[in-house]
Amino acid sequence: PRDKTGQTRSLPRLLHTESKVMVGVALAPDGNSKGQVEELRSKTKKWAQKITRSPLDDDNNRTSLTTTIAKTVVFPLAATTLTHKEVTSIMAPALTAALPRANIVRSFPRVVLYGPKSCQGLGMTDPFLYQKPFLPIKL
Repeated sequence: PRDKTGQTRSLPRLLHTESKVMVGVALAPDGNSKGQVEELRSKTKKWAQKITRSPLDDDNNRTSLTTTIAKTVVFPLAATTLTHKEVTSIMAPALTAALPRANIVRSFPRVVLYGPKSCQGLGMTDPFLYQKPFLPIKL
């Protein structure tokens, strides 16, 4: 195959169990999601290291959590089949680092954290919910 400049490039051959990140999603032909979990967890760890040293105040820390790393994690979820345990493990470094910086105890119940504000929750959305399969519309 040729690239956009017309030069011939060789494509690397991967085993059916290996995943490769393409368009933000690490998919393996056999359906395993180990590569995706590792990729997202490394991103949340890197973000957690940065947020612990940031000069942001409480409100901006929480905003940063919901608008940066949470969106990074959510983006590939529609194309994956991760378990709730895997998604929780992916988000753990980010929540452990960001919640105390936002004056929220890091062991705060996730049910309340992800609960709607109308029920006295904090209104964050559980990233796992973005994996819910879309149901076809009956005409």
